[in-house]
Amino acid sequence: MQPTLLDEKKDDVNVQTTAELSGSSSPRSKKQTSFGDLKYAKDGTTVLVPQPSDDPNDPLNWSWMKKHAVFTALLPGWYVLVAS
Repeated sequence: MQPTLLDEKKDDVNVQTTAELSGSSSPRSKKQTSFGDLKYAKDGTTVLVPQPSDDPNDPLNWSWMKKHAVFTALLPGWYVLVAS
């Protein structure tokens, strides 16, 4: 008996990584919607995806300086792993 192939249904999923909102010119950090509180980029119209948490230890909430300091600290170790 030969195995049969099942037709796989593939759902067309449209995933957006950012969303532009119109109708508002004032920047804001949060907006109340039917989906809850959304956090926006500094321009006030782009929804942040993924949404950063309110935890200061979340890397999405780190300052530019802290992000680059951690990257710089990890770079020599990465070089040692790749070079060996």
